[in-house]
Amino acid sequence: MQRHELECPNCTAPLADLQDETAVHCRFCGVTLSLHRSLCPGCGFLDRVERPLCNQCGTAIVRTCPACRQKNWAGMESCTNCGGSLDMLEIMLKSRVRDTRERLQQQQEEALLIKAHEAAQAEARMEHFRNIELDRLNESAQRTAEKKKLEQRVLGGILIGSALFALVMVVIAVLWAWMGQ
Repeated sequence: MQRHELECPNCTAPLADLQDETAVHCRFCGVTLSLHRSLCPGCGFLDRVERPLCNQCGTAIVRTCPACRQKNWAGMESCTNCGGSLDMLEIMLKSRVRDTRERLQQQQEEALLIKAHEAAQAEARMEHFRNIELDRLNESAQRTAEKKKLEQRVLGGILIGSALFALVMVVIAVLWAWMGQ
């Protein structure tokens, strides 16, 4: 916080005796002034009336504790009620860490959903390829069975043809032998 030369609003003498973070004492006129909600941490203007914003520069004079919602003087570093930090950088850092943690958790959950979805799609593709392979194997088995039947028919035809040829040869031989006598 920037230091400012403060003047007593009662006698306009410089105020130098800061008793604590909540009051200042004028050694010239003897008045003790409450700093709580009346001293601007931006420009140093000391207002007799408690206001949420500085009457001179518009800077916030009151800051709400993010932990307990207690209103505190903006120049305080910690809450007068709970002792929690009023440092905006620390609050922003904690918020950023919380936001980052929540974002990472959300990303992890989304990644798990994507992974599950991709696993389901991969399983569906594998099932599709299994079905294609089963169809191919069935068609191959069917072609093999048809080929075997054809081979059996051809073999049966050859056997019948051979048997007929043998029979014809026997008949010719018998006829030849009968005629040759």
